[in-house]
Amino acid sequence: MSEFIKNHLGRVIAMVCLVAFLVAMVMSTGTDSSEGESNAAKSKTEKVESTSKEKDAEQKTDEKKDKAKEEEEDKKDKEDKEDAAETDEEAAITSEFSETSNKALADLIRRYYKAYDKGDLETLKEVASPLSNREKSYIAFMSKYVKSHDIKKIYAKQGLDAGSIMVSVYMEEYFQKVKSPAPGAEFFYVETADGAMSINNRYSSFNLENKDLKMDETITSQIASFEQEEGVVKLLSDIQTEYNDAVIQDKELAGFIKDFQSKAAKWASDYQKEEKERQKAAEKKAEEEKKAAEAEKKAGEAKIFVTTDGVN
Repeated sequence: MSEFIKNHLGRVIAMVCLVAFLVAMVMSTGTDSSEGESNAAKSKTEKVESTSKEKDAEQKTDEKKDKAKEEEEDKKDKEDKEDAAETDEEAAITSEFSETSNKALADLIRRYYKAYDKGDLETLKEVASPLSNREKSYIAFMSKYVKSHDIKKIYAKQGLDAGSIMVSVYMEEYFQKVKSPAPGAEFFYVETADGAMSINNRYSSFNLENKDLKMDETITSQIASFEQEEGVVKLLSDIQTEYNDAVIQDKELAGFIKDFQSKAAKWASDYQKEEKERQKAAEKKAEEEKKAAEAEKKAGEAKIFVTTDGVN
């Protein structure tokens, strides 16, 4: 046995060294792999933390910007309100007919035309009321052809009292598919209540002509006098001259207006027919309801008579 070990000792030593080497390699590989995974995880964590910090920094920067923007907008709104208050104070409506830069009045007229052009009756009623059924129908008709109104100047004079204003608006009316506008003028009777302006539509140009809604004779008399004032007459004359020149110079506009006037006449005729039919239907319904009420009354009286007669 000792002879065998002696003869193979070198080989045994070599095998032991090989085994030791392999074990060392395995352990070394495991350690390196573990360290690599640890370093990768650490690097990934650091990247996530870095990205998170960058996002937080960006969010804080955006929040600061938004806050600064809000503060700037609030400051501007406050300045605009102060400027508007100063402007309106300087542009107070007087008893003299003159051009005005009153911001509240200008805003009211702009809101009116914006709703009018769209045929938006609900919004329109918020700034101008009441609206007759005829005018509602006319606005719906007009909204098919009118694109917009460009307000050029606003003239005003104090009305019956300090809270009322008679207004003449010089504007240009743009139509669908027509480049050139038609100069025009329109009258408004504006009233102020609780510091807010609104249009009393009983005295609109439309109702003054058609008289669908009941009006106060004192106010209509004052409006008639207003329309005869020298400044008002001159303004309307100048606008009429501009309108005539525009129609002469632009054949497309002239052709449109001629066609439009024909359609407007047809609308008026159709509305009159429909209104007569509605009146007839309403009268017929009222008559039927009256007869039904009378018949019911007679039936009740007959019932009472029969009951009383039966008692006797």
